[in-house]
Amino acid sequence: MATRNRRSHDDYTVGWICALPLEMAAAKAMLDEVHDDLPVQSTDQNTYILGRIKEHDVVIACLPSGDYGLVSANTVAMQLLATFRSIRSQPAILEPENNVQQNKHSCSCKNKSTQPGVADES
Repeated sequence: MATRNRRSHDDYTVGWICALPLEMAAAKAMLDEVHDDLPVQSTDQNTYILGRIKEHDVVIACLPSGDYGLVSANTVAMQLLATFRSIRSQPAILEPENNVQQNKHSCSCKNKSTQPGVADES
């Protein structure tokens, strides 16, 4: 990880939601650069890690400890999208490949929805 740079909420175009704190730590390790925290609204209960992977400014959030499932994930996603209005990626499930050590940016993505912000329950 390189330096910490300050950006605005509008600079972030990729949102990454983790189910577990351990996954959030792994996501942070994948960042090429970590950015300083930005202020959030009082209605946003998420904790964020901000950074960059290649040319993409990324927001990483995690489900609250002990909360699992689509309702919790949707709440985190809606708060993230309200705070970072330039997020443009569709919801996806990121599954680490076996070769993560060879290429730290390697993962397979499965789109679960054709509409941004809508979770598929299948």
